[in-house]
Amino acid sequence: MDTKRLNAYKLPYLILCGVISLFALFYLYKQEFKPLEIVVGLVSLVLFLVILWEAIIKLVQYWFSPLPKIEFAIEAVKKRNVLKTWALIACGVIAFHIFIYIVGYAVARISGRLDTGFFESMYKIWCKCGIDAPSYLGIAENWYVTSGDPMYHIVFFPFYPIVIKAFSFIFRDYFVSAIAVSIFSSIGMAITGYELVRLEFSEKTAKYFVVASFLLFGSFFYGAAMTESLFVFLCLLCLYFTKKRNFVCAGIFGALAGFTRSPGILLMVPVGIEYIRVLVEKIKFKPADSKITDKQVINFIADGFAVLFISMGLIAYLLVNYSVWGNAFQFSIFQKEHWGQQMGFFFRTVSMIAGQFYDRAIELNADSTLWDIKRAFALWLPQLVMIFGSLGVINSVKKKINAKYLCYFLLYFAFTIGATWLLSAPRYLMASITLPLAIAFILNNPEYRTYVISAMVVLNIAFLIAFTSLSPIY
Repeated sequence: MDTKRLNAYKLPYLILCGVISLFALFYLYKQEFKPLEIVVGLVSLVLFLVILWEAIIKLVQYWFSPLPKIEFAIEAVKKRNVLKTWALIACGVIAFHIFIYIVGYAVARISGRLDTGFFESMYKIWCKCGIDAPSYLGIAENWYVTSGDPMYHIVFFPFYPIVIKAFSFIFRDYFVSAIAVSIFSSIGMAITGYELVRLEFSEKTAKYFVVASFLLFGSFFYGAAMTESLFVFLCLLCLYFTKKRNFVCAGIFGALAGFTRSPGILLMVPVGIEYIRVLVEKIKFKPADSKITDKQVINFIADGFAVLFISMGLIAYLLVNYSVWGNAFQFSIFQKEHWGQQMGFFFRTVSMIAGQFYDRAIELNADSTLWDIKRAFALWLPQLVMIFGSLGVINSVKKKINAKYLCYFLLYFAFTIGATWLLSAPRYLMASITLPLAIAFILNNPEYRTYVISAMVVLNIAFLIAFTSLSPIY
């Protein structure tokens, strides 16, 4: 289907967008948000809908256009020293981790918060109160319990603690094991991301994808005792095997991603998009004199089950809830009652964050404490920057991103930003995969490269300093 035919549907889509915007306006008004907060929420919705239109166009074109079976990038067939490339990537990732650990320690010592040695200080810096790291360590050591404060650990998915437990047999320490898992996962994530983007796009874009992944706002969480590095690694493995059209491996790694964090279930969308494309190729674009064999039918069915198998990660987590509490959805009860957290519309969350920042910022005066300042400019402002920054960046290069990644980002954004009491937008969005990919396309342009990299480095270091100085960054 060509672009002209698709553009015929632009007017109905605009009308639909208008209806959605009116609904959002009415909804936010009924929620008693202030005019400025409503405007901010509606702007995020409009930016989202613009990306959605591009995703729809690309999706229809990908499914129904006679493209080659697998459109590998030209660079993917060039001879290269794979081990050398992987070793350089691994060294770069290790250097990144050493840097963030040193900066964290330096900030803690300069601020006078810690007076112990480097290794003795690691736990206090990277397992500070308020973040999820101590909960994951608790699950790794004691599994899920039903009494005391640790009973709320059921809201955290189990695969990361399981891997920590496995590593603990080697390192004999849960925190050291967690850091080791994060470092090894970061290396795997960087190498897999490089190979995936190299197949999908180009070697140049692949290099900048790795750079962008570790310069993004909040990327220091990849070195913490948190799930981000393992989750992204598993997602990239899923997408890599999807590109290779090995749906069985894609299903396995997708299920593991879903057993690590709840957004893993969303991988069914990009994998499903590729699966449907395969079906279209075999049925619509097959040679006229060829027939679909019984073996091909069996393979189609098996691949379809592999796509559905991704949901097993979430199902397994629900079974853990049931085995511990007798209720598969106990986690949602605790999230609502203990944290005031539930799913909602992302534009409502954006309005909430804007209101929180505005209220905290205008309250600042000569009597304000350092905590008041941190709450406004370390918790709420970075979330707004990351939310609108991600929407803006992806809008700027949306024509270069294919359907799988646009659709995945839209679902991931709506799912993660839709949390009603969101505190971790930078950490969530840096793991979206599509965002560093979009930044990689921008970095391909030497005219912007220096400015973009410089800005990312400054912002990320500032965010890291704020995090290690006990700012409310989660």
